[in-house]
Amino acid sequence: MKPGALLASLITLGLLGAVVSGAVDVARQKNASIEVGNLRLRDVNDRNRAFLEELADPVRIVYYASEPASMPSELRHLERGVLEVLEAIREVAPERVRFEIVDPAQRPEVAAFATQRRLAPFRVRTVQRDGWTEREVWSTLEISLGARDAAVVNGLLPEHLPRLQSLICAHLKQLEEPARPRIAFAAPSGFSQLRGALAQRGEVLDVDLDGGASLPDDADLLFWMQPTAPTAARLDAVERWRAQGRGLVIAASARAGEFGTVEDEAAVDLRPRDIDVQALWATFGLRAVESPVFDRRCESLILDGQAVPVPFLFRCIAPNQDFRGLPGQPNGNLLFATPSPLELDGEALAERGFEAQVLATSSELSWSLPGLAEITDPEPLRVSALVPESGRNLPKQPLLVLLSPPTSFEGSVVAAASASPFADEFLDSSGYAHRRLVSILLDELTSDERLVMARADFPRPQPLPELTGSERLAWRAAVVGLGPALVLLIALLRGALRPRGQSVERSMRPLLLIGGLVAVGFALGGLGRMLEPAGVGADFSGDGLNRPAEVTIELAEQAASSGGLELEWILSREADLPPRMRAAARSATRRLADLAGSAQGVELTRTVPEELEADALGGLAERGIAPFRTRTTDGGATTVRSIFATLELRAGGRVERLAFPDALSFEDTEFRVAFALWRLGTGERPVVALASDLPRLSPAEAHTEYQLRQLFAPSGTDVYSLARGALERAGFDVEHVDNKPAPEGPSHLTLPEGTRTVVWLQPRRDVRYVLEALANHLHGGGSALVAAQHFRIIPQRYRGREFELAYWPQPQSADIDELWFPEFGVELERTVVFDELKFSADLATEVNRETNQRDYEAQASALPFLIRASSADYANSPMMGGVGDLALPFANAIDLDPQRLAALGLESEVLIETSERSWSFDWEGGDLPQDVLEGPPDGEYEGRRNLAVRLRGRFPLPAEPLRPGTAEDPAPLAPAPGAGDLVLIGASECFKNRWLLEGGFRSDHFLVNAVAHLTLPPEVAALTARRDVPRGLEYVEPDQRLAWRVAVLAGGPAGVLVIGLALRLLAAARMRRATRQRNGGPL
Repeated sequence: MKPGALLASLITLGLLGAVVSGAVDVARQKNASIEVGNLRLRDVNDRNRAFLEELADPVRIVYYASEPASMPSELRHLERGVLEVLEAIREVAPERVRFEIVDPAQRPEVAAFATQRRLAPFRVRTVQRDGWTEREVWSTLEISLGARDAAVVNGLLPEHLPRLQSLICAHLKQLEEPARPRIAFAAPSGFSQLRGALAQRGEVLDVDLDGGASLPDDADLLFWMQPTAPTAARLDAVERWRAQGRGLVIAASARAGEFGTVEDEAAVDLRPRDIDVQALWATFGLRAVESPVFDRRCESLILDGQAVPVPFLFRCIAPNQDFRGLPGQPNGNLLFATPSPLELDGEALAERGFEAQVLATSSELSWSLPGLAEITDPEPLRVSALVPESGRNLPKQPLLVLLSPPTSFEGSVVAAASASPFADEFLDSSGYAHRRLVSILLDELTSDERLVMARADFPRPQPLPELTGSERLAWRAAVVGLGPALVLLIALLRGALRPRGQSVERSMRPLLLIGGLVAVGFALGGLGRMLEPAGVGADFSGDGLNRPAEVTIELAEQAASSGGLELEWILSREADLPPRMRAAARSATRRLADLAGSAQGVELTRTVPEELEADALGGLAERGIAPFRTRTTDGGATTVRSIFATLELRAGGRVERLAFPDALSFEDTEFRVAFALWRLGTGERPVVALASDLPRLSPAEAHTEYQLRQLFAPSGTDVYSLARGALERAGFDVEHVDNKPAPEGPSHLTLPEGTRTVVWLQPRRDVRYVLEALANHLHGGGSALVAAQHFRIIPQRYRGREFELAYWPQPQSADIDELWFPEFGVELERTVVFDELKFSADLATEVNRETNQRDYEAQASALPFLIRASSADYANSPMMGGVGDLALPFANAIDLDPQRLAALGLESEVLIETSERSWSFDWEGGDLPQDVLEGPPDGEYEGRRNLAVRLRGRFPLPAEPLRPGTAEDPAPLAPAPGAGDLVLIGASECFKNRWLLEGGFRSDHFLVNAVAHLTLPPEVAALTARRDVPRGLEYVEPDQRLAWRVAVLAGGPAGVLVIGLALRLLAAARMRRATRQRNGGPL
């Protein structure tokens, strides 16, 4: 094609695009549209049409919507789509259906009316000048039928449009004739009273799930008690059923407990049940604690006229329950018999989009007996031997968990660690609120909104037919390659790949060259895959991350010096692994092979359990090597499978085992292996003592929201379980430390034996118990990490304020700014810190529509108290190696007194800072002023502020005893002074379950790095930096960001265009030269 023809074609395409764009705009202005998809907003299906035609009462629909110009770009066409749906409904019954669209922001009287109707705007994120901002918008639908109360659809978004027609009709059906819920009931014998309680609220449909029966399509909710046969196919069917808007209540425990006697002494018999609880809970992103767990706050049974505490009968008191956001709370005790407490699997929950809310927990006096986890036929245990000293202290354990789905179109899951609250034996037990619990769950899961979602005639995608692996691969290849193949075929048929005057053979040379390169690439890739297990390969990473570090090789050779080192890699076949683990498992296999090939005296063997005989598999079980249960989706097929992924290291009579149950566990493979080798070589197992906050309401909140209503205020749950799991996954022995001593022991806190490092996540009043132990530990040369902040900012909307959004800093009562820390020159400033360098996230917003009703809605926020710490600003410290950008919501600044530190001989190092564009507000009460959220009121930024520091040296003891001793209970003796090591972080929220893995910001990396450097030799701890993480940028002005983005996005195409034009010009010059040469003219 000549240059002129090419230019003409480009101009024609541009004009055609302009014409089409103009036609679309005119069509929108004229309310005209063309629908070419299978789902058409203007088409009313037959069922909805018949229902609308038979309606007798008038229908009024009001859509409260901000004008399109004030909406974010992704919402600007939402009003147009809603209008099309409403017009289509009106066309079916024009005499009965009327609607209007109003903008409350433009009409104050409409906003006041909407507030009286308990309607509220919501916040959304948007990009402005290439940066995140947030905006308040209206998009709420109110549906009225006759004189009945209106139904409301809050937060209408584009994803509602395909379902909006059916959603409106389903609400109208519920308004016209409120339906009773239909409840599927699957339970063994012993739950007849529960069935009766459910029958009082709705129609009960008995279903034998364990016997293979299918779930009824017309049910709204499933109560599944103590399943016995949760096969992969059954669990997949239950999950698909839930995804259609139905709720689940599932209760199961792995053990049954019986109370009896052994030699006239009270004993308990804990027998495993015939159920795979790990497979059951893996479907929903949960795990069950393997070891039997006990609680000192337990029920007592009468034996020979005496009350005997039975620690497997957990008494969950009202303060250990948190039903905020639900229609009520039991406000009484719940009994969980032989529960299998639930653990949150952060990676799996994020993959499924669930948000976990722990409703009930054990007490802070819980402990486990890990040695019984693998015993399938245990002997009865004497009650007198069941004491915390015989096991391992635990934080509060989740017993009842609510899993909320990412969209309202899916159903929620209530998971119970024991079925006893629902069993006949305990449902009506005196002193327990089990019936109240059932009532609350029914109120939540069978509300009008939930019934509408479960029964609406939504268009649903049809499940794909079962395909084999080869069939899925063939279809993928066909879909991916079809387009390029058609383009190439057309080019060949038109001769576009054969320039004029060239022979066919010569014109095919480029294609042959490309084909040859592709073939060589496939051959090299296949050869690399074949050689990976042998450790053969090339490392092109800049830091040599794909080869073992010298220190790892040295540790392996040291461990092998006393008779050799054996590495046994027990790994399932790659085809059996979840897709997200396969690449990581291949990389780990290659790294282990590299290590075995580089270190002297190291032998690596690979064991594939699926290829072993039954006896050999039994041998693995005897060694404590068990499979992991995981739920995976591969090519549209969902399965729950058992996989093996364990590395066993043996040297000098010692054994270490590393488990790899998920993709996260592979991230720090080399550090974990090196740490295990260090433990093998030294025999040391350093203990990390972890004390953590139990988030509670402020005294004012507890009084006004609970005590005045004769309710018990929740005392908090363990919100740092994922952080604890990250440390345990890295290889540390983590011991839980209560925030105060046991009631029957000394009044001074004692750290676990062998404690090397203390981790204290969010001190909270009364801090003196832990602070006394921490001060003694640091004074004696120990190390510690303290993460604390003064505020947690809560978005709130109140009907009395016309639902105007306000931000209230909830005090956290850390108190370390008043006790001991100021004595050596450190202050955690009690001000709210803001930074232009921020991130965006959904925050749980309190919406108070009624005096005694508080709803929690996830609403977008991008305000400057969501501080983003850029890795570009980190100190050049080994501790920060391999740590990417961090999300530090509501962080506080740390002020250091250099003179005081120097006088005590303490060295300070700043690890993390804000950007230069930070400011603060000295909060003394009330909500944050709006102008403070928009920037420094005086226009002056405060520059960089310290957010994390490291202090090393001899820490002084408190000037005044934090808890004076007595003659009967003396204070602990001060240890001999030594050089301590303290990392103080002005943020703790980032280590909570909600934020630990938030949006790719990996606070767990920072936590593991810090604890490793505080606990281990520097050369071993330095291996935590061997992660491939993206580096962040410092704060960049919005205009500069936009310019750089345009340059990056346009640079590639512009470069290709320039190169293409240059090649075209060169080709034209060669053709002119060749033509002149043939004509005999001058060159």
